[in-house]
Amino acid sequence: MDVKKAQGAMEAILFAGGDPVGLGRIAAVLGLDLPTAEKLMNDLADRINGAPGGLCIKNLDGRWQMCTRPEDAEYVRA
Repeated sequence: MDVKKAQGAMEAILFAGGDPVGLGRIAAVLGLDLPTAEKLMNDLADRINGAPGGLCIKNLDGRWQMCTRPEDAEYVRA
């Protein structure tokens, strides 16, 4: 699986899941080893978190979650 496809799948897993997802589970679903999955996830998080938009990716004690950026939370609650 190429990098763009793997990161697209990671993004979809986080978006659809709602709850934090362990990297081991993501790696297993995508057929990746843990070091590769970790690098791809860190790169994806850096890209999403560094771009303008209402979403961010957080690492919560080794589990990953797509979240609303804190500065946009008030609009979600409206």
